[in-house]
Amino acid sequence: MIPRPWSHSALETHGNCPWQYHEKYIARNLPPEEKSKQQLWGIKVHEKFDAYVSRPGNTLPVDLEIYKDFLDKLIAEGEANGHAKTECKVALGINPFGPCSYFAKNVWWRGIIDFHTINAAEGRAKIVDYKTGKKKDDWAQLAESALWIFAEYPKVNLINAQYYWTEDMTVTKKVWARSEMDTLVAMFSDKLAAYAHSFKTEVFGKKQSGLCYGYCPVTSCEFWKPKKERY
Repeated sequence: MIPRPWSHSALETHGNCPWQYHEKYIARNLPPEEKSKQQLWGIKVHEKFDAYVSRPGNTLPVDLEIYKDFLDKLIAEGEANGHAKTECKVALGINPFGPCSYFAKNVWWRGIIDFHTINAAEGRAKIVDYKTGKKKDDWAQLAESALWIFAEYPKVNLINAQYYWTEDMTVTKKVWARSEMDTLVAMFSDKLAAYAHSFKTEVFGKKQSGLCYGYCPVTSCEFWKPKKERY
């Protein structure tokens, strides 16, 4: 069984439970997902941020105006560098490795970069990913996007990669050099190896965890339990 092209969310799902990945992405046995309030909020934030940054003259909804200063800085950086893109669908291919179209036959990885700007003259780039959930110390998603930047822009040697956390309006960042590409790959290589192994063996095992209590959509699994009530 040949591994399917993967995304950060698909790899995370497989890492949580290979069987959930199988039911969601391969068997497609799950009903349409009901979006939670948090998910709907995340969708709104990304849509409105994109509209504001990418289309001059647009305004933010009243409940998002608190983020205006941060977004205005992104707009200014884009204008200064002469190259900025938002909600950009990107992909990397395998055999040969390198940037490819989103639905290319050799596509290996797919991602969406919320904001990026390139300063080719100075050999540097900036990536920003908007986060509406709880703060995590996990850099794999930005690492994936950074690998695409290095592959797509050979003159870029330094990337400023940032998460913008809307909950407390803070930024966490890493600066990566082209010489650190192996370090970036190492951030998700174990999960990717397990992912490939599931396809090679055609075994997508069930992993019991706290997510089984009402958070997993695979209700047919013997480990699934209703969400625990809080008193």
